[in-house]
Amino acid sequence: MSPSGLILLGAVLLLGAALLAWLSIEFVNRRPEFGAGALFLWLGALVLGQDHPEWFVRAIAGINFTVPDVLCTLLGAVAALRFFRGRAPLTRRLRAPLLVLGGALALSFVRGVGAFGVQHATNEFREFYYFLSALAFSVSFPFARLGRHLPGLGVLGGCVLVVVALIHLVATPRLDLDHRPLPSAAALAVGEAFFLGWFWLRGGRHARVWSGLVVGFLPFSFFMLHRSVWMCLGAGLAALLALDPAGRKKLLTVLLVGGIAATVGVALFFRDTVARALDGAVHEATSSEDSTFIWRIEGWVALLGPGSDHTAIDLLVGRPMGSGYARRLGDSVVNTQEIEAGVIPHNYYISTLLRGGLVGLAALLLLYATLLRSLFRAHRRAPALPDAPCFLVILLMQLVYYVPYSADFIQGLLLGGAIALAAALPPFAIAHLRA
Repeated sequence: MSPSGLILLGAVLLLGAALLAWLSIEFVNRRPEFGAGALFLWLGALVLGQDHPEWFVRAIAGINFTVPDVLCTLLGAVAALRFFRGRAPLTRRLRAPLLVLGGALALSFVRGVGAFGVQHATNEFREFYYFLSALAFSVSFPFARLGRHLPGLGVLGGCVLVVVALIHLVATPRLDLDHRPLPSAAALAVGEAFFLGWFWLRGGRHARVWSGLVVGFLPFSFFMLHRSVWMCLGAGLAALLALDPAGRKKLLTVLLVGGIAATVGVALFFRDTVARALDGAVHEATSSEDSTFIWRIEGWVALLGPGSDHTAIDLLVGRPMGSGYARRLGDSVVNTQEIEAGVIPHNYYISTLLRGGLVGLAALLLLYATLLRSLFRAHRRAPALPDAPCFLVILLMQLVYYVPYSADFIQGLLLGGAIALAAALPPFAIAHLRA
């Protein structure tokens, strides 16, 4: 083919790709539930191929691109389009911390590109980019269009992740700390599916058909053997007991009957496997030599301590993306090449502080404080409505989860739903008070 023919073919392919991208953006803009559902499907696909991460990575012009990069960019483009058109329903009290948080992390990325190059800056920015793009997408739609459907989507997403976990268990019939069917982010999503489903079933959507499955999410998430998820489940149950007095008796009954049934079932069919798995998980959590939580604390001290050489600018707005998180843990028995090479801090608050500075961390905490206050007030005014307590439980679980792990696109999606709900509250509150 002649050079002019190659140029023409390239132009046609480029225009075709641009047209396909635009059609995808407009489709998701009209049907946002498909965009939200795609996040759960991709999480399932990533977990299914977790032993082969190279499946999802392509090098283009010397930069590694992953499947979530493309999906989150698409959702981010939808959000940008809606913000540009003025269709994002945000109040000032919610808009300010969101803009400050996003701006602080974007500044760190821009500085990182200049200091370390696109690849290094992008590698660190992904930890925040997936979360922020899903958050922007979710918050750009009125609650009635997307947020109200998130509990049902969370239940369906939980079903997908349960199937993926069962596939892993069939392929590798072992259950211990080295063979957990789901990573922590997916195990948390399954656990959240229980709490989302608890309120979703009150809409009368085939409650008898779905109730058993929704209840089953709770023990299934527990047996994925992530102690951090156990803490989240405990926080969620405590919040549910406090925020849902109408369903408290039912919840206690479910926990009692379900606990007895699960204990009997495990004792009859999986006693040795589960006993060894739980014993290993508890021993690891309580052993000062083996505990992952101990080395994480040592890592946080190393990253923030006097030897970290943070300047005043670093403390205020963070270090550039690509600076790395390399640290030494002294005489810790779990000091590894991975830690010394700069694995993420395993604490979203510290990650935000190190890359967004005190400005970014304060914005994140202010956002959650504003949301919790707004949703709690709405719940007190109308305790019979399920939306506010549903997202209150999820927000509290997220705050616990961010201590040992980072936020991901599922948590960004759910946080965006909570923000959209809070943005819709003032008119409802006024109408309710006048009534």
